[in-house]
Amino acid sequence: MSRRIVAFGCSQTYGHGLPDCIDPNQNNSKPSQHAWPYLIDKSCVNLAEPGGSNKLAVQRALQHNWQPNDVAVFAWTYINRSTVFGKKTINLGTWPSAERCVQTWKHFVATANSNDNFCFDAMIYVNYMKLHLPVPNYHFTVDKDLHQYMNFETICLDDLQIDHAADGLHYGIETHKSIATLVSQAIASN
Repeated sequence: MSRRIVAFGCSQTYGHGLPDCIDPNQNNSKPSQHAWPYLIDKSCVNLAEPGGSNKLAVQRALQHNWQPNDVAVFAWTYINRSTVFGKKTINLGTWPSAERCVQTWKHFVATANSNDNFCFDAMIYVNYMKLHLPVPNYHFTVDKDLHQYMNFETICLDDLQIDHAADGLHYGIETHKSIATLVSQAIASN
């Protein structure tokens, strides 16, 4: 039975900025076919979201209808992001928009988070997924702080960045190829 990749992450995993995912208004309705999950498995399920948080990844993993041949791959995102669930899901982070910065500041001040708390929350998410998902799961991160706290078995994905996407911010095609190789090797070794 062949494995199906189910990927979780942020815009880096989504493939934002790649040739088929470069809408300047960020109205990309589907992930890039050049993103690393598709380079591993054309039939993958890419549940990443631009601006998504680790909290959003956990929520999506818990709600996913897992199949016996699925393999979960998490590219844990930056720890200074969060998601507020309600009538509308709102992703919060430090993007260069005054409105987003104010929303983020209010949320984080209200919850009295510090960098250590961000890492602690992410560590809980990672370990919970390792223990409770019904399928094999693999964990990587784009965040150097989280990488340091968690002592991941592989290098930080940001260390693989060798080119940029057209927007100048996100991973380019060659970087996605390098990530696909790293993830494929991790899956094959188990």
